[in-house]
Amino acid sequence: MKETNLEIRSDTFVECDEDTKTTFDVYVENSLNLKIENKPNSESLLIVNIYGEGILDLNITVAEDSLLTYLWVNYSDDKLEIKETFDLKRNSDLFASFIEFSNGKHKKVTTFALNEQGSNVHARSANIIENEMDWKMYAHHFDHHTTAQLDNYAVGLENSVFNMKVVGHIFQGHKKSETHQVTRVLNLSNHLQSSVAPELLIDENDVAASHACTMGQPNPEEIYYLQSRGLSKGEALKLLILGYLLIAVEDMEDDVKEHITDLIHNKIEQVWIA
Repeated sequence: MKETNLEIRSDTFVECDEDTKTTFDVYVENSLNLKIENKPNSESLLIVNIYGEGILDLNITVAEDSLLTYLWVNYSDDKLEIKETFDLKRNSDLFASFIEFSNGKHKKVTTFALNEQGSNVHARSANIIENEMDWKMYAHHFDHHTTAQLDNYAVGLENSVFNMKVVGHIFQGHKKSETHQVTRVLNLSNHLQSSVAPELLIDENDVAASHACTMGQPNPEEIYYLQSRGLSKGEALKLLILGYLLIAVEDMEDDVKEHITDLIHNKIEQVWIA
């Protein structure tokens, strides 16, 4: 797979080549609009690294009969407002992973628009919340035989704020569609403000839909088991958190998966107070 690296500092439109791994280093200053399209009948890997402060409007078109693997990594420790929209065409597949572990104040709206028959999205996020994150995620099913699976995992640290709303909406007439979501928040502090709002809007009968949500402290039995194998409590907790978050990159290519595993591990070491 051919590799391309691009630095983005102003409004830009990019059409990705077929069968490429494209890395975008995006530097936001005040406001920035970025539009990306892949090509029909292609398979591509897209990595977007985010830096800076301001407002980012990101629009990604997933072309018909294409497969797009997407990795978002937020490095910004500043204030960001993000509007992120995915336009899925006929028989397209999107595998999206989001890594959010910066120390910024971020508001984010992510929309998956399943606009044509046979479009599918599987999205996963790994979040380490140090400061503030307000995230709204939507899957809108605008045609029949479309599928969305939205899985979000967050770890909340001391004095952090995490609000997440996840909505799956199947409109009337779009039969045989499926919308599912799982949101799990692991609290590592008693001084954490967190809320999760799962929502299903179903206007059609011949569909499948589900949601699941959990919030709470680490499982004491799991901690005890790991300690019985010779780990300290701090080591046990770090191991649990690492496994908890790595689901966001489990289907990535080995080199990307290794890179993100290192980033998550280093972040846990950086913020952890045993």
